[in-house]
Amino acid sequence: TPEEQAKIFHHSTFKERAELIRRSHDPRALTRALSHEELYLLTREMDMEDRCEVIKYATLPQLFFISDIDCWKKDRIDPDNFMEWIETLKTADEKVLLQWLLTMDYGTVVTGFQKVLKVLKPEWEYAADELLGDTPYFTIDQMYYIAVGEENLEMVRRVFEILFENNRGRYISLLEGIMAETGEQIEEEAYQTREGRLADRGFPDYETARRIYRPISREEFDETPKKNSELMKEKVQLPNYPVLWSSERLFLDDVLLHISKGPQEFLENLHEELAWVSNKVLAGQGIDFSSEEKVKRGIERARFFISIGLEDLSGGDVKKAEMILSERWCENIFRWGVNKI
Repeated sequence: TPEEQAKIFHHSTFKERAELIRRSHDPRALTRALSHEELYLLTREMDMEDRCEVIKYATLPQLFFISDIDCWKKDRIDPDNFMEWIETLKTADEKVLLQWLLTMDYGTVVTGFQKVLKVLKPEWEYAADELLGDTPYFTIDQMYYIAVGEENLEMVRRVFEILFENNRGRYISLLEGIMAETGEQIEEEAYQTREGRLADRGFPDYETARRIYRPISREEFDETPKKNSELMKEKVQLPNYPVLWSSERLFLDDVLLHISKGPQEFLENLHEELAWVSNKVLAGQGIDFSSEEKVKRGIERARFFISIGLEDLSGGDVKKAEMILSERWCENIFRWGVNKI
């Protein structure tokens, strides 16, 4: 049944999940059941053909997350990675490419294309040849002339044909933006927008993320407001990798096992908290999703410090640790673990 498939799916390794998606009678549902982070890790190691097969089923928020990681190097868009992403979307499904181009923030799309092409709008048609010389170029409407390297010519042409055929307003605004926007300014705006999207997933900027390592005194820990159930009502689809990746058994695992025998909502909320803390640790390391192993090390660090803090606060008593987890935020328990180390 679909329910049984979902259960197997969420307790399988990323490599096994890729195979399960291909074998499923409803690959769209399984793909969309993944958190953004899990989908990225799953597709990271795939070849282009398999990656495109999965990408075409993804939601727009999932696609935004993947492009926010793939297309950027620190605070700059990487032109080669940007074009590889555009090719991935086009190969997956031109309708998916169109959706992304129409809904991704203006600054990111303009900046990405500014780095690989040039747009001219000459007053006379023959002036294009004089201005562009031997540079490969094309025009779709005899108004905008797009110059781009030979290796990207056909792909870029098809991208703008798709926009021209489906949304003239976006087509014109992007081309005008590529011509008129100041590169550094529009890229900074795109970067800030991207940072906002990542922060919504628990990936704050580097300096904010590093504050998680600030030790916390006992007085500060006790005075910190306890959990507010109202704050936990809004659910975000977050990864369950803090639970999947357990290279060694920690005190935290004993507590989670004990909690698993009780109300599932409590356990699900804890998994969500663990994901938020883990993502903040990853952000403090530079959000490096280049391999599953690097992400795994960040998750293990989050688990380790939470386990150390929880064991010390509870005196190694599993029942007392469960009570602490029900009242105190995992981030503060993490900071207490930092304090003890």
